[in-house]
Amino acid sequence: TFTVTNGGNTPGITGYTWNLGSASNGWLYNGSAAPATITTGATINTITLTPACGSALSNVSATVTANAVNYTTNAASVAVTQTNATIEGSPNACNAENYFISGLPCNATVSWGITPATGIASIFPLTGPNTTVTKVGNGNISLTATIQSSCGVFSLIKQIVVGTPQPSIYFENGDPLCINMRGPTGVKKVTISNPSPGVIYRWRVNGTIRGTNTWVLNIIHTWTFSGTNSVSVEAFSCGNWVSSDVLFYEGEYCQTDNGKISNFVLSPNPSNENISVSVNNSGSNISKEIEVREVELIDKMGSTRYKRKLGKGLTSANISVGNLPSDIYTLRIFDGEVWHSYKVSIQH
Repeated sequence: TFTVTNGGNTPGITGYTWNLGSASNGWLYNGSAAPATITTGATINTITLTPACGSALSNVSATVTANAVNYTTNAASVAVTQTNATIEGSPNACNAENYFISGLPCNATVSWGITPATGIASIFPLTGPNTTVTKVGNGNISLTATIQSSCGVFSLIKQIVVGTPQPSIYFENGDPLCINMRGPTGVKKVTISNPSPGVIYRWRVNGTIRGTNTWVLNIIHTWTFSGTNSVSVEAFSCGNWVSSDVLFYEGEYCQTDNGKISNFVLSPNPSNENISVSVNNSGSNISKEIEVREVELIDKMGSTRYKRKLGKGLTSANISVGNLPSDIYTLRIFDGEVWHSYKVSIQH
């Protein structure tokens, strides 16, 4: 819409004539190709023009007739710019969700794609201004719209959470985690690996909810107690709660070197048949002779898959893992006073 302003309050205006340059000006007026000039009368000081799709547009000026004298306005410069197009639709796809392009350029073609292409969702149709994302599994996808128009070719990307993906968590300062119950009060951080926007999270420590709607949990020293403790997170989306794998940490007095337990050596890790455990006296920061009194393997769900008690005075042990599935396990070693925890990988 173009408007002439009567800044000098000139009286006696009898007409407005709009100058569009030529008959090939790229504008539409009332739905038809606009002529080179348009007259709107004495009382209408505005005109609304619509760009013809894909056309170059002329600048617009006006001639105002007042008291039988013609006054020509400045010219309004017109430029064609890239449209501010976006993919509209829910950030969560629980079953089937529709998505479309707002601000789509005229005469544009759109092709759709998702990453990953299979396993989490499908899309249909693959071309056109809108598409439907249908849930196949749980996870995160990137929905891409490639748009081709007279403005060129460009792509839009929208991140979508499909169903309720299982979250993954890790200790920020590495595994294993040992909280010294006899030391100063402190916190340890546990973080969600790839949090999904729009998903609600709640944390559990030993089954008790300790934090909600946050991507990072600070395990507070006073929450812990002697022995093995567990931490997990639950994700809520599309009406379902899904739990993460369970991580374990020791909530008792334990020896550390720069925050990392190094009293024992594990070999090999990863392993497919046997894991050898031996005392690392050279790396220990304690003066007493440490032993291997008891060993156990715990899977991600918290189930004990291997447990063995040993006699006094032993400084090594051999653990058979050939019958356990490939996965990451927590290996716990009791030295007679303190439990130590390590992450071990079994790969067949």
